[in-house]
Amino acid sequence: MWIYLKKLEYPINITKPDPRMAKFLMAQYGGPDSELAAGMRYLTQRFSMPDKRVQATLNDIGTEEMAHWEMIGTMIHQCMRGASLAEIEAAGLGGYYTMHSCGVFPADPNGVPFTSSYIQCTGDPIADILEDMAAEQKARATYEHLMSLTCNPELLNPLRFLREREIVHYQRFGECHEILQAMCVAPNPCMEMMEGKTMGAHAGMRMPMTMGATTGMKMPMTMGAATEMNAPVTNVAGVTTATKPAVSPAMTKGTVAGTAK
Repeated sequence: MWIYLKKLEYPINITKPDPRMAKFLMAQYGGPDSELAAGMRYLTQRFSMPDKRVQATLNDIGTEEMAHWEMIGTMIHQCMRGASLAEIEAAGLGGYYTMHSCGVFPADPNGVPFTSSYIQCTGDPIADILEDMAAEQKARATYEHLMSLTCNPELLNPLRFLREREIVHYQRFGECHEILQAMCVAPNPCMEMMEGKTMGAHAGMRMPMTMGATTGMKMPMTMGAATEMNAPVTNVAGVTTATKPAVSPAMTKGTVAGTAK
């Protein structure tokens, strides 16, 4: 059960129409690495996780992702609000306008509608949590790309906030990965019943799935210098924008009940 709070997780106030950025923002509203895909993925995967702490983390982060989806929808709406038909066509949204007017529809910037095939869930705890870590890195990269396409602080500030949250989520999923590894999570028990045979003495063993598979090395927080918390992002005008956190990377409440801890 969720309790809805009638406010955004981060304030958004875009005062001028910008259908060009509205189109780009659709990547995070209805694309394969969107906030919608992430939220539904995590809230689906939680049921098959063998540890209560991992279940709670997926529940909380999945809840926060839905709050982020609401933020992106608000940004798209405000970017489309007041735009002329000429501006909409110039932004390459003529087809979108024909079907949806200025409504906010879950599709990517190329007009491909959202599909449930974006929601990954194998039922294998290690496979799913590593998928989630990769998803957070892809979302972080997408926000950096979006930040490079605008100089408007009314867009940059919420995008910066969302980018920071992806980094925090990646860290939390890394902790979940360590919990699952320490449990030596067994493969699907149904496999042991196939043809009336067991998989033998090694059925309950799983090789470490870290960057150093046989060394026990931990995965780095980020995948490169560009992913550091305060890494600068160069925007479309060639101006380097500092990404100093707008808020503490400590957890903040989402639009709906539940926070990632």
